[in-house]
Amino acid sequence: MWSKYILHFIDEGWECYVMNLRSHYKSRQLDMTRITFEDYLEDIHEAIAECCAPPILIGFSMGGILSEKVAETVKIAGVG
Repeated sequence: MWSKYILHFIDEGWECYVMNLRSHYKSRQLDMTRITFEDYLEDIHEAIAECCAPPILIGFSMGGILSEKVAETVKIAGVG
């Protein structure tokens, strides 16, 4: 989904990373009946820990809800 937009952000000088949630698209495949909301939050926290500066999180659909939840507890530069 983000392939439509990522090049625009890169062309504008932003350092960009795109992540797929567990068992979505080409990410690690797990039993979806065992994945929790907290598991997804943990995945995002791990990605943020690799950032050198507070990131701007942009999420779509469930990713948007997760981004807002992460913003409650982690210093980020923005959320969309």
